[in-house]
Amino acid sequence: MGHDPRRAGPPPPSSNGPMPAPPAPLLAVDAAELRELIRDAHGAVKDLRAAIRDARQLAGDAATLAAAGVAEAASKELTRFARHLQAEQNRNAADLNAIVERARDHIVKALTMATLEPDDDFRIFKVRFRAGPLFDQDVPLPGGGDEGARRD
Repeated sequence: MGHDPRRAGPPPPSSNGPMPAPPAPLLAVDAAELRELIRDAHGAVKDLRAAIRDARQLAGDAATLAAAGVAEAASKELTRFARHLQAEQNRNAADLNAIVERARDHIVKALTMATLEPDDDFRIFKVRFRAGPLFDQDVPLPGGGDEGARRD
């Protein structure tokens, strides 16, 4: 059975006996080359560990920066929304104040006495109030249609 060159490793020893040992100077050279390769590999491992440590630090820094950016953007958006909401509340309060003022005027006018007539038969006075127009309850809604308008 012959040696398959596609298989890893050295060929098996021949059946003729053990392989002869290489001369001592070659062993010393091979050992020195192996030590040099081990030193190079050790240096490469140290460099790789340092690169991994740096990459982890950079990833942590990037995550911190991203979180800060998201927090800042969210804060700005919440501030913008709060300002918009307050402006709408202020506008609605002004509208409501105007409506209440008109309602107050209408109620005062409606409750203002128009006439006071004595009724001699019953020995009382009849009070008549101004019967101003009532509040309009059939105002069409904005945008067309009559959903929400008063129904009888």
